[in-house]
Amino acid sequence: MTYVNFSNDGKKFYNGEEEFIGKREGKNAKNAYRSTVVLSGSKKGTNNFTLTFKVVDGKSDLIKDETSGSATYGGKTINAQDYEA
Repeated sequence: MTYVNFSNDGKKFYNGEEEFIGKREGKNAKNAYRSTVVLSGSKKGTNNFTLTFKVVDGKSDLIKDETSGSATYGGKTINAQDYEA
């Protein structure tokens, strides 16, 4: 999904892209969520990360060596590799 000056309140604006990539093999899968979105206006923030998961028999685990980037909002930054599924 691509955002170009998207706003639902006229005060905050989103620009960038989000993408979900999945590969399924039977009950197993490898999925990634990628976000490169900038929030501007009355609130500010940035997403620039990729989270990659493996799914085995319905259980999802983060693949740390294929996960990177960070998200910042309200002056706080979270590193993608610190994310817990």
